[in-house]
Amino acid sequence: MLEYFKKFPMMVPRIGCDYKNKLHKRLLIVGESHYLPNESSTHLNSENWYRDVSKKDLTVKEIQWISTENIITSSLKDNFKNKAHWIYKNIAYELNESGLKLDNFRSAINHICYYNYFLRPAKQGKSLEVAKKDIETAEEVLKWFIEKYKPELIIFTSSLAGIKAKPILDKAEISYVITPHPTCQWWNRIAKKYGNIRGRDLFRKFLNENKWHNV
Repeated sequence: MLEYFKKFPMMVPRIGCDYKNKLHKRLLIVGESHYLPNESSTHLNSENWYRDVSKKDLTVKEIQWISTENIITSSLKDNFKNKAHWIYKNIAYELNESGLKLDNFRSAINHICYYNYFLRPAKQGKSLEVAKKDIETAEEVLKWFIEKYKPELIIFTSSLAGIKAKPILDKAEISYVITPHPTCQWWNRIAKKYGNIRGRDLFRKFLNENKWHNV
């Protein structure tokens, strides 16, 4: 395991139980970052976060806020009641419409792998002010994931993260797309930037054109 995940095991990518299902290609979906509550301060300095902070320095609440597996699994159990977690709901819906056709569309989230690109949490409700160490760590993790889990398709649901990851993605020679965040206005609004279609249409178009679902 990477050194970073030894310090923050709760932030490891969530590998869905059907990630390797033969009905579809292996799909990695990458978000932007987790958040920590307004009262938190351990994450504000990038050098300090990567050098000095680990799980033992965080409160129970802070750990809950950056626990990728627990956030998604608990959201599934309560049918995504928390609006802050609707990113997973919207992703699951589009996955299901792109070929899975499950009775419960929410379960589609189990057919992918998901993690957030930047490994230092942002301020609550804000985009991360990206530092050099954030980029270095994010690149290391993405390279590690590609080598270990061999995704065949990658979707970045964050322009900020996708642009920073582009050099790694291009070298990996894996088909990828960068979409707007699934809870932002451009998910449901047409944008010239995305070819005069909605973000959700771009997401689905990418899956269909790359034959994500085999049936």
